[in-house]
Amino acid sequence: MVQTDHLDFLKPILRYLEDTGIRGERTSGKGHFQVMEEEIFRLPKAKDPNAFIVVSRYLPTEEGLNFLAQGLGNWNLINIRPKRESMYAVGRERILKDSLRIFTEGSIFSLGKFKDYYGKIEDAGNMGSYTAYHSGLAVPAFVRIGGMR
Repeated sequence: MVQTDHLDFLKPILRYLEDTGIRGERTSGKGHFQVMEEEIFRLPKAKDPNAFIVVSRYLPTEEGLNFLAQGLGNWNLINIRPKRESMYAVGRERILKDSLRIFTEGSIFSLGKFKDYYGKIEDAGNMGSYTAYHSGLAVPAFVRIGGMR
């Protein structure tokens, strides 16, 4: 999901990723995709939502964690240790990023206020010649759930 007023800036990046693929096992054909910018897809949004379900992994900000401590919801936390892009590895540089504790897809959170985005991009460790980052930005589906604030 891309939300930007500067799509022309992203087009070359997305074309590169179309050619190389994303995630693991790219050489076997997995992870390849085609950008279809004509297609605009929006998740359905309930009238007067009071919660959101994440359809991606989610790493909340400090403010988000404080809100979660007060709110209602149903979530699952996992520890992940993602790999970095290894095609550019030099010598004995690390392949694994730092461990992160992250909310899984399908987790439900009470809605405090609407924001442009939920979550953060986390520094995932120094990889030798550069710093790696992990996106914990949520893709929220806004819903109305009885009993939620």
